[in-house]
Amino acid sequence: MDSGLTLALSFLIGGIFLMTVLNTQVNLQKTATVNYLEENVHQNMDGMREILKTDIEKVGYNIDLTEVSSPIILSKLHGSSHFNSIKFYLDVKSEHEDDTDNDLDSIHIWVSDTTALANTENGSDCYLYRRVNNGDSLMIGSGVTFFEVEKQNMSDLVNGDDVVIISLVAETPYSYEEQFFSAMWKGRICPKNLR
Repeated sequence: MDSGLTLALSFLIGGIFLMTVLNTQVNLQKTATVNYLEENVHQNMDGMREILKTDIEKVGYNIDLTEVSSPIILSKLHGSSHFNSIKFYLDVKSEHEDDTDNDLDSIHIWVSDTTALANTENGSDCYLYRRVNNGDSLMIGSGVTFFEVEKQNMSDLVNGDDVVIISLVAETPYSYEEQFFSAMWKGRICPKNLR
């Protein structure tokens, strides 16, 4: 075989091998980026879900439900077509006492409007806020694109009153290859203090 032909074939085979290695590396980087974005949005969702479940399970804690006409109040904020705010009542320990303080406490959880996160690429994302009594509003999650709260009276089915249904969707603030990554959760919470 001619040495020039051998050299040309080796360059061709080497080039194909190099292109395969580079393509594999690009695919691995894409996969790693997608996995990172998906993991990030799922961790954000897990944190919000735990706070929501823990708080809402305490509705009506240590209060006389005959004295509180509505232990759960739902409202619509920012011109929403669905309830995206929940406020509920309970009696928790004060800072300096070991027992409840007999004062009615409240927890309010709501979603901001989309202008709160106007600096992100995602035009639908919002913050999720939480406030205890009249304290400071604390951001408990970001990237929320849908937050809906429903209340169902289940007294016909179970020995109790209300079931709170939360629908929550969070997305990444920036797209990757023109795609936002999201996580969804729909939970049914039956506060045991309302039974």
